Amino acid sequence: MRIPFVSDALYRRKLRRELIKTAHHDYYRVLEENEALRSGSAQLQRSLEEALKASREHQVLYREVRQAVSALVNTWATTCPEEDIAERLTCSEVDALAAFLAAIGKRNMALAWLEAHADGDEPEHDAHGGVEGKPADLDAYLMTLAA
Repeated sequence: MRIPFVSDALYRRKLRRELIKTAHHDYYRVLEENEALRSGSAQLQRSLEEALKASREHQVLYREVRQAVSALVNTWATTCPEEDIAERLTCSEVDALAAFLAAIGKRNMALAWLEAHADGDEPEHDAHGGVEGKPADLDAYLMTLAA
């Protein structure tokens, strides 16, 4: 025989236990997901801090290199050593220097070095495009170095 009042109470108690069990399960699952997100967030934060630190270090290094290059170029620009030194350098050394000067925006200085070096080149050893009796087109030659 079924007692309606007792059966309904037992059924409600069973449902309540299942509901509590499901709620606990969902609660702990959400806690685990939250912890995983927190851990991932911490890793992202550390990565961001490392990237910012590297960026600052690169900025400092860039500034120091720029200052050193500027000091070097300004010193050599005022003393005009190309007239004294350029003839003693090899073609590849002058080419490297001219390409560097052109890359940092000192095109006229690069051409001056190429011209001073080319003046001392013997026609059979002229790597700058000059032909006997005709000067090389140093501007075009510098374009090939910069490419």
